[in-house]
Amino acid sequence: MRARQSDDVSLGYQLMPTYWNRGIATEAARPLLAYAFEILGFDRVFAFAHPRNGRSARVLEKLGFRERAGIHHRDDAGNE
Repeated sequence: MRARQSDDVSLGYQLMPTYWNRGIATEAARPLLAYAFEILGFDRVFAFAHPRNGRSARVLEKLGFRERAGIHHRDDAGNE
């Protein structure tokens, strides 16, 4: 399996708890993904959710992302 390269495109979002469970992340990400694929012509977009964050995993699932076993992401601070 290919390691994530620096030229790969990733989707990220973070909402304050006040705005959770309103569908905002899904609603905002759909047109961004459409733009990435249809206008910019990207082959793929990566997204990551913490394994214990089931709600974010569900958002990614609704957006059509698939889980890939064995892929780990580290942020700029080295956190996995």
